[in-house]
Amino acid sequence: MVLCHTCKPTVILGQSHLLIQKSLYNFAASYNQPNTIYMRQIITSILTFLSIASASAGISLSNGFMSPFHRAGSTAKLGFIIKSTSGDISSYKLSFSVDGKEVTTVDESKWGTLNTSMMYVVVDVTLPYDLSTGRHTYTLQSVEENGAAVTDGSSITGELAVYKTSVSKQAYLLEHFTATWCTNCPPIILGMENLVSFHDDIAWISVHSDASDPYYCTTASEFKSIDGVTAYPKAFTDRHGYISIFGYADQTQPYRSNSTSDKASADDFYNTTIKANAYPAFASLDIKSSFDAKTRDLTVTVDMTSVPDFESIFGKSALTVCLTEDKIKGYQTSLGTIDHNAVLRCCLTPSKGDELEWTNDACSRTYTYKVPENYVAENMNVIAFIGRTLPSGVSEYERYVTNAAKVPMLSGEIDDAIGHLHSTEATPVAHYDICGRKKDGNGKGLTVVRYSDGTTRKVIK
Repeated sequence: MVLCHTCKPTVILGQSHLLIQKSLYNFAASYNQPNTIYMRQIITSILTFLSIASASAGISLSNGFMSPFHRAGSTAKLGFIIKSTSGDISSYKLSFSVDGKEVTTVDESKWGTLNTSMMYVVVDVTLPYDLSTGRHTYTLQSVEENGAAVTDGSSITGELAVYKTSVSKQAYLLEHFTATWCTNCPPIILGMENLVSFHDDIAWISVHSDASDPYYCTTASEFKSIDGVTAYPKAFTDRHGYISIFGYADQTQPYRSNSTSDKASADDFYNTTIKANAYPAFASLDIKSSFDAKTRDLTVTVDMTSVPDFESIFGKSALTVCLTEDKIKGYQTSLGTIDHNAVLRCCLTPSKGDELEWTNDACSRTYTYKVPENYVAENMNVIAFIGRTLPSGVSEYERYVTNAAKVPMLSGEIDDAIGHLHSTEATPVAHYDICGRKKDGNGKGLTVVRYSDGTTRKVIK
C-alpha cells in the first residue's frame, strides 16, 4: 500500500503536465532493469524543466497529498514539493488553512534557503478541535517570499474528512494483476502466496486481465480499466495504494519471494506496508452464501452496517461482490504447472459496484448466480467490498475501499429447503467457523462442515 509519491496530482502545473508526469513515472515503475535509478533521474530532470517553464517566479508548491481521514484535533501529515522557480529564496512563509481559516504557518526554519531543485517534504499540521464531522477543504499557500508579502502565491488545495468513530477492519482488499505468460510475475505470485498463508485477513484477488490468458474473464478486464493497469505485474491494496512491484534501491520487497514459507518477510510487509498505511474503516459486511449443489444455484446476501454520518465522511459508496477460485492447476511461465489461487471468476454486481442507499446506517443486497459446472465449488470464495462510487474520470486518490470481507462459498448460511442434505456416503472434507475461517474439526461450538459431495451443514458440539 505504498503510495506512489511521484504520481500525486500536480495542482500548479495543470492537467497536461499531470498526464506527462504520470506517464513517465508509470514507465519508470514498470522498467525492471538495473538502471531504473538512472531512468528516474532523467525523468526528474524532464519534470524539473517542465516545472520551471510552467510556473511564475517565486515559490512553487505542487504534488500535495494528505491522507483523507482524520479526527478533529489530530495531527495530519501533509506532503508536497517545494522549490524556487528562479533564484534563491532565503526567507518565506507558508499558510495552512482549513475552510478558509488559517490554522498554522511554516517558515524557512523548516528547510532553509530554497533554490530551483525540487524538495519533497512533509509537515505535521494539527487540525482544529472544532471541525465538524464530514468533508473540509484545506489549502497550503505561499504568503511571504524574501520579506515581501505575496497575495497570489502558489498554492495546493485538497479535501480531508473528519470522523468520530470507525469500525474494525475485516479484510484488506489486495488486487493482484498478473498473467500466465508474464516473465516477471512468478516472484510476485510466490510472494502473494507467502503473504496470505500467514495473514488470513487479506482478500486476495488474482486478476488475469489479458484476453489471451486462460483465466481471463470480462470482469478482469474491467478491473484492469478501473485501476489503470497497463503492464504486469501490478498490485493495489484497498484501491487507494499502488504497490511498486520492482521498486528502487531504497525500497525493500518483502512480498517478492522465492518462498511460500517465509513468515518474517510476510509479517514485515503486512505490518509496515499493508496495515500501517490502511485508512480507517467506516462500514462492515456480513456475507451469507447459500449454494445448491444439485442445481448449482448460488445466493449471496451481504448485510452492511455503517458509522453515523457515513456518506458525509466517505462519500457515495458501492458494493462489489465477486467470486474467486483456488487450486486451478495450470501453466505459469518459469514455474511450470502450479496451483493458481484466488483467480477472479466473475462479479455478481457490476464491476464498478452496486451503488448503496443507506437507511438508519444499514443496507442489504442479495444476488443470485448459476455457478458453471467447470468451477469447483469447494475451492471457491466470495469476496465483497465497499468502495466509493466510480464516476468517469475519478482519480486513484478517490477510489479507496473502506472494508472488505471474504468467506468460502460453501461455508455460509445453509438453507435445507433447497436440497442441502448430504448423502450418506459423503465424508467431511473441511470445517469452518461461522466467519468462514478454517478450523479444527474437533473444536467445540458452531461448525460449518463441508462434505465430499459438495454439500454443507451446521454442526454444534
